[in-house]
Amino acid sequence: VPDNLLFYTLTGTGQVGFHAVGWPVTPYLTLVGWSSDPSAITYDPIEKTVYWSDVTEHAIYTSNLDGSNRNIFLNASHGIAIVDGLAIDWLQRRLYFTNLGLDFHGVDGSTCSSHTIEMISLDGRIRQTIITDLQKPRGITIDNQNGYLYYTDWGTEPKIARAFLDGSEIEILKSEDLSSPNGLTIDNGQLYVTDSNYQNKTSGPQIWLFNMATNEWKRFPVSTDLKLPRGITQQDDTLYYTDWSTEEDTEGFIFQYNLKKSTLNKSPLITGIKPTGLHYSHRQISSEPDATCDNAACSDECIRTPADYSSERFHCSCPDTYNLILSSDKAICKEPENFLIVADLNTLKLKALDDHLDSKVHILHYGHADSSYVALVYNDLDKTLFWSDLHEGQQAIMYSLLEKTEPKILVKVNHSIDCLALDKKHQKLYWTGYNNITGFIAEINLKHTNKPYKQLLVNLDSPRAVTIHSDKNIIFWSEYGLKSGKAGVYRCHTNCHRHKTVMAEKLQWPNSLVIHKNELYVADGFHGRIYVMDFKGGKRRELLYLSKSMDHIFGLQIYEHLLFYSRWYEPSVHMVDMITGKDEIFIDHLTQPTAIVVHHPSNINESSFCNTDKNDCKGMCVPVPHNYHCTCDPGYQLTEEKCIKLDNPWEQSDEAMCPEGCPEHSFCARLIPTLHYECVCAAGFQGNGEVCKECPNNTYKSDISNSTCLPCPNDSDSQHISASKACLCKSPSARLVDGICEETETTSTSRPTTTVTTTTITSTTTTTTTLPTTSTTTTMSTTTEPIITTRKKAANIGLPKFGNCPNGDTITVALPTQENSVYVAVTWTATDHLDKRLVLKSNIPYNEDGLHFKWLGKSERQKVIFTALDRWNQKAACEFYVIVEDKEAPHFTYCPHNIVIKTNLLSERVVWPKPIAEDNTQLEKVVSSHQTGSDFTSGTTVVNYTAIDKTGNNATCNFSVTIIP
Repeated sequence: VPDNLLFYTLTGTGQVGFHAVGWPVTPYLTLVGWSSDPSAITYDPIEKTVYWSDVTEHAIYTSNLDGSNRNIFLNASHGIAIVDGLAIDWLQRRLYFTNLGLDFHGVDGSTCSSHTIEMISLDGRIRQTIITDLQKPRGITIDNQNGYLYYTDWGTEPKIARAFLDGSEIEILKSEDLSSPNGLTIDNGQLYVTDSNYQNKTSGPQIWLFNMATNEWKRFPVSTDLKLPRGITQQDDTLYYTDWSTEEDTEGFIFQYNLKKSTLNKSPLITGIKPTGLHYSHRQISSEPDATCDNAACSDECIRTPADYSSERFHCSCPDTYNLILSSDKAICKEPENFLIVADLNTLKLKALDDHLDSKVHILHYGHADSSYVALVYNDLDKTLFWSDLHEGQQAIMYSLLEKTEPKILVKVNHSIDCLALDKKHQKLYWTGYNNITGFIAEINLKHTNKPYKQLLVNLDSPRAVTIHSDKNIIFWSEYGLKSGKAGVYRCHTNCHRHKTVMAEKLQWPNSLVIHKNELYVADGFHGRIYVMDFKGGKRRELLYLSKSMDHIFGLQIYEHLLFYSRWYEPSVHMVDMITGKDEIFIDHLTQPTAIVVHHPSNINESSFCNTDKNDCKGMCVPVPHNYHCTCDPGYQLTEEKCIKLDNPWEQSDEAMCPEGCPEHSFCARLIPTLHYECVCAAGFQGNGEVCKECPNNTYKSDISNSTCLPCPNDSDSQHISASKACLCKSPSARLVDGICEETETTSTSRPTTTVTTTTITSTTTTTTTLPTTSTTTTMSTTTEPIITTRKKAANIGLPKFGNCPNGDTITVALPTQENSVYVAVTWTATDHLDKRLVLKSNIPYNEDGLHFKWLGKSERQKVIFTALDRWNQKAACEFYVIVEDKEAPHFTYCPHNIVIKTNLLSERVVWPKPIAEDNTQLEKVVSSHQTGSDFTSGTTVVNYTAIDKTGNNATCNFSVTIIP
């Protein structure tokens, strides 16, 4: 029986097998399995089981060495898509795999897919996603001896990295001079990595060698002969790797390189159709079970740490699909009392809001790879979660208990469900539904789920969001208005009477509705804005401090002073502190986050870090989950030491923050440090901000505020000028000091005068601090003592800016000939206030060729958002739209020749092969004047076929049918 086994996959033929290394008896190639498109392969030498992935079937298979007991281990129903890497920790009995989800196209033209590294126990019971900061994970291997995980990632910035076996402590080993790093293998402190250069980012394909002892990288000498290397593995002094001639060729090879002699055997060990996966192993390993976790205090999972990690011998963790989060003792898994759940494409993800629990994101449920979860609600009365799946042909409302997610179907439907709303008081579930014909709002009684649901409101124009006010028996809903072109928000009684329009302007994609403290919040995803109003649409205001940072908002939830929203262009969930205005990423590395649930029954003010010795705020402490924010009372400025009272608490701001505009002689200003904005009178003017009048003669006002003008001090006047910002001493040799004109000594030396600008700030103690401002001016001789300031005002950092970016424009481009996509060159740049170039980020993928757009439909606008962040965390944005036009007509690849038939009959049945038409985008239809098999009478008849594409472009195919009697 052979002991040294070289496992391989042949992508072209679907074969999975092994080569018996050094085995003299034929056959030396043994087939152990097959599938449509096998890729990665690994082996468990304890149970003698082969594992391989199939990137077309979206599955992981297992079989015995003799090919028996072939089974599906995981597939698309478990959320598995493209698995390019497999590795086994045979000591702790876990399988690790990369999972690159299927592309999903959003309504706005954006494309997304999941990208993770996961681990699962070999008995299939315990599964965890351990790494999410990835773009296109490829190869993966485990150093079983030392306890490290190594992986490659293509992405926009390709990298080779390693981590602990629980996904923590990620270390980037290499990120330069890489293009398309694929397979990895490690042995005796040497890491070998293949790079196929598929993305053409380097000079060519190569194999890299990393020396663990010296932390040095070097090119492996065989690199000059490579074409398209993929898999790689090592057996003692022999290195094996796969290589294809080209991507298009069917032939490929497995080569062997003698590491001891530094020689390549140019005769391939195996020649086959696209060998891809490669893995060497002994047939069987006799090993004692790993004892690292025998006495561990972990309540659930225990994962060993690397052998050279002296701090801890193991890490505890909590399995996915259970409502369990690791506590602050890093040992016990507990159910969170307070939490946030987000629907993220085909998964449900939870983050605990309790400060004593881990803040990592936890996956409650892995859905089908094709699933699309959009709506989500939670019923805390029975701890049940409800969500909708838009998977075509499988549309349904699912539900499950939170403690262990085991989905069941509540309602199976034949329409899309974009939003769910729970009437907890009456235990009813509402949703918005639509199909290609009509839209409606439906209801089901959760106390009688055996009864069918009923449609309450019908004939709606593409309804989107819905929410219920249980106490007032009001239904609020929004509509996209895809048919009428008019998006809006509406309301009615739960008995479907008294329809009212709540908001009918400034909306395009009203994605979310939330009721909070007797107000209705409306989030528009297209404009990236949130509006707040009463239940009739009155007293409407916009949360303007959010408008500059938001783009495509989808889900929205509010708890106390915290606002959570999901965004698509940079897939994440944000948390906004509505007291300080801080907007921070709460959950990142998401795929397509949609609906959000926030459950927080406890009082955040009582259980936060503000009530612990971690609070080092000098003023007011604002609690947020897992952290806190510091601020001051209105009119005070926060410094490193304390809150300082300001003489003038108003700070001039962007005029856009006062949407109604400010009248003449007034400015939009913010009340420091709050988020309150209003119009205040300019310096030299007094009033209430709506009406501002000049300060009379011999009075002044030095700041922007709605305070009154003050009389000039004794021995000073306003120089007969109204609207004065300051008074001057009547004596040329005197200056104002604390409101008193004092004479100054002069010398015979004439010096120019200098203007010094001051304002006085009084702290909460009796100390007085003088700061430079732009408020009050006093002229004095430069021979006098300068005013010494004890605190400097923060520098006014200029904002970053875009140059040549078509902000607000709509760019129209035409598809190139026979192409269904087009590139738009990126010719603009962004710089900070020092004119240093900044890194650009875009919601649309781009490379050196430009932004890549596909044709989505006639006149379909695709939104582009570029952002740039300077080192002061100030952001500039540029937004515009692109319309991709299809001006190319279809073409007929086959059109019949003219047909001539002689007959003795009055008419003849004529049959011809159907013409074949193609289009660069999509054919709408092919119409014809006659059908094949029609009867034709004597004479010549022209038969016409017209191919029409989705844009309306058309092409014709004409031929004649002549009947000669």
